[in-house]
Amino acid sequence: MFKKIVVTMVVIVEFLTINQWFSCQRLKDFIHLSSTNRKLYMESLVNNDSGIPPIIVRFFHNKITVFMDVFTRYYLRFWDFRFTLNLLSVVGCFGLVLGFWYLLNGNFGKKKYLWVILAFLLLIPLIEIMLEPNINIILRMIIVALPLQIFSVFGVWQFLKNDPRRFRVLFIICLLFVSAWWISILFNDISGYCVF
Repeated sequence: MFKKIVVTMVVIVEFLTINQWFSCQRLKDFIHLSSTNRKLYMESLVNNDSGIPPIIVRFFHNKITVFMDVFTRYYLRFWDFRFTLNLLSVVGCFGLVLGFWYLLNGNFGKKKYLWVILAFLLLIPLIEIMLEPNINIILRMIIVALPLQIFSVFGVWQFLKNDPRRFRVLFIICLLFVSAWWISILFNDISGYCVF
């Protein structure tokens, strides 16, 4: 019973975290991959290689390798710790890591639908990175952040489920207090990611 109350508190903290993002008009371009970003990156690579024959420069700096390099950079920017911490909260990030841990190491290996969920969670950032959907920020946050938050609640629940000593419950309560503190200063921190 007490564990269900703690998980409910985690859900409330996650809701308050995503609620902070609803004041945004749109996200800044730090995670949006565009053709302009790729062209500028490619030109900076090509122009920095002075004294090298152009055929060698073009061989190593072609569109395919530049796209893969830039795509990897932007995908990893989505999973940047500070951005994910602002998107999910402290307890949410901990739950997300635990969710991946329990999914990969638990008895869930035989359930194929959980692997589909894992693939979905890893592909969610592509919606924001590649498409930059021109939709309301509330709907965008529901599409991008809500599945991650639900998965983090799954991780916290799995963490609390097998604890006979209540140490884990106390640890999650401490993370909830840190998350509440983080939410109180969050509005100032999302200004680096959000256009108001």
